Amino acid sequence: MSCDALVYRVATRFLKANLQHELTHRFDSLLQHAPDNPPPEEVAEFRKWIADNFRLSGRVPKEGKMAQSELNRFWRALEPASKRFGLEAGAFHFMTSLWGQIQREVPAMIQYLTTEGTLKAVPVFEKKVGGNTYVNMVGASEERFNEMISAIEGVFSTLKGWRAAALSGGITVNFAGPKDFRGTASGHYSRDGDVLWIRATPGGRIEKGGSGYGGLAYVITHELGHRYEAKHHVPVDFDKTQWLTSPYSRKDGEGFAELFALSNFGITHYKPEVVEKFDAAMGH
Repeated sequence: MSCDALVYRVATRFLKANLQHELTHRFDSLLQHAPDNPPPEEVAEFRKWIADNFRLSGRVPKEGKMAQSELNRFWRALEPASKRFGLEAGAFHFMTSLWGQIQREVPAMIQYLTTEGTLKAVPVFEKKVGGNTYVNMVGASEERFNEMISAIEGVFSTLKGWRAAALSGGITVNFAGPKDFRGTASGHYSRDGDVLWIRATPGGRIEKGGSGYGGLAYVITHELGHRYEAKHHVPVDFDKTQWLTSPYSRKDGEGFAELFALSNFGITHYKPEVVEKFDAAMGH
């Protein structure tokens, strides 16, 4: 596991534990005022804290719908009748009774109702598929995480012949958001840690575009070309002028990766004679 992935996992677990502790601590503080009503300012602060840290409205996974409904009931019960007199008569006792009912929903509240802008509890953070390890750094749901994995595994399955050796030994794939993403395209291979970074969103969306030039499948294959070059013998200096194909191949160190992807998908509109010579030059 990469250092960034470990930090994210620890941070997520800390947030989950901290929110649950804070929620319980704040309610326990109100209970200390029983049977008298708690100070209105304390109640108002508690209500604001809940609204700031939990999703009280909007769509949530079905597993979180009950938790959202119960938290809303509790949040409404905290509303004072006035700043002067605090909670309505009987509301405090109702609130304490309601708290007893919803305590079992607290883990679901933490997991499914955390607001945007905070780390979310991640049902599945890491998953191995064959020799590959996938890391969910964006907090996508388990269902969307699995969908992203399937999409990338689908791209891997398109590697033709000797190119499949680009995956030898297994690879770590980090699904990361813009702040953590190590690149400007939709995919980037980093030799540091041997990681393939894929740009994703918290909703589990990754760029598509098919296998055409510049699409996600092409970009991933291009990046795997860099991995192949790093781990296997490459007999020719493909950065020399006679091997250049696309305009991007003219960037330092990109000649082989471009040929690796172009030839894999049979894209020959960039100097087809060069692409056709590539397999022969690789000895296959």
